Amino acid sequence: MPGRIEHVERRSTPRTEVLGRVALTVLSAPVSARLREISTGGCAVETPTPLSQGVHHFRLEIDGREPLEVSAELVHSTRLSMPGGEGIYLAGFEFLPQSESASRALASLVEHIGALCLS
Repeated sequence: MPGRIEHVERRSTPRTEVLGRVALTVLSAPVSARLREISTGGCAVETPTPLSQGVHHFRLEIDGREPLEVSAELVHSTRLSMPGGEGIYLAGFEFLPQSESASRALASLVEHIGALCLS
């Protein structure tokens, strides 16, 4: 249809909306952060200030599961305007290659989050 813009998913691993179910700690920077979306390939993180380019380290925690530490490279960061004039930054990260056991733990966590979001 002319004039219609369709969303094209460019990620090889679709992301699951987290909806506040996972606690995220940025181990590589002293900043508060909120995990917004996650997949086995990467994640989207909200912060009050921009994160520096490069690799960052995160701890992901969810009730009833062992914490998981992952490393990811910042791919993009965008400032979003919020009501009241404040802004937040939405950063997209790509997970770096990790051990087989860490990859399985991440896949299990993403699957668990997906199941929680459906219930």
